[in-house]
Amino acid sequence: MISKERVIELTHMAVYEQHEDKPAHQSGEYYSRDYVGKEVLKSIFSGTLAFAVVLGLILLCGIDTFLNQLASDDIVTLAIEVGLIYVLFMALYLAVTAVIYFFRFKRGRNQLREYYKRLKKVNRMYDRDDKLKE
Repeated sequence: MISKERVIELTHMAVYEQHEDKPAHQSGEYYSRDYVGKEVLKSIFSGTLAFAVVLGLILLCGIDTFLNQLASDDIVTLAIEVGLIYVLFMALYLAVTAVIYFFRFKRGRNQLREYYKRLKKVNRMYDRDDKLKE
């Protein structure tokens, strides 16, 4: 016999599996440090690429100013300034990345816990129905 309560629980589980399963599943495969560390490592590459693109665009937009400054200033000073800006940018970018992925990890773990609670509940319903049939 079809149980309305079981159908509701199975529907919730199916919606979860379709929409939220992958991010939550990933958080279930890792410890929080490993998950956040993996994402921070990926962000190092993407942040460096973003910084290079922005720096390239700035140089292209103000190439005449840059060449005038390059002729008058020391190249080492300019390189140190760009290096410091890069370090500050990456520190901020990686800190924001770590915070975002830490909260995503926690949300995924909570969703996974809720999914397993529903799974246990449905399993108990099936066990109860089996006992009633006997």
